[in-house]
Amino acid sequence: GTANVTATHLWDGETEEYNIPYVRRLLPGQRAVIVNLVYRTQGFYVSPGNPKDIRDWKDLMDENITFVNREKGSGTRVLLDEQLRNLNLDSRLMKGYGNEEMSHIAVASAVARGIADVGLGTEKAALQVPGVEFVPLKKERYDLVFYKDDLEKSNFQTLLPVIRSAEFRDEVKGLGGYDISKTGEIIGEI
Repeated sequence: GTANVTATHLWDGETEEYNIPYVRRLLPGQRAVIVNLVYRTQGFYVSPGNPKDIRDWKDLMDENITFVNREKGSGTRVLLDEQLRNLNLDSRLMKGYGNEEMSHIAVASAVARGIADVGLGTEKAALQVPGVEFVPLKKERYDLVFYKDDLEKSNFQTLLPVIRSAEFRDEVKGLGGYDISKTGEIIGEI
């Protein structure tokens, strides 16, 4: 009850679905609407030329590879942990799993500076940090969630047309690294 809208990008490994399973679990008995904001690509940040040939989740278990992680609770950390769980890989065997950064830029920067061999994050950050290459892994859905009853309120009657406007879409497209093909569409109602 402390917010009227939230942005989320949480992948559920059991259903292989973004956001909706979490909304069902975190807002039981509540009616909610999920609206797409953007899609973006999550993947590995690696050194130029990918000298350690890091291509998939299992490569993170190599004892010669040092990882840099995102903080607990972030959508990127949830994606990693769910992938590891689904593949029955033990995070305790990952060198650097406990090394946490608070942003995609910080993770990419750690790889660019040679502190780690690999990190997980968005393609957008890889475009912003010199000295890293990006290995795409998963298309991520980034959505807005709000209570269905709020849809009738004036602030939401203002918000949704803005998100759906050509001007907003052009601004997001201009940032690079985002797929706006479903921006403003209702993805689900719970």
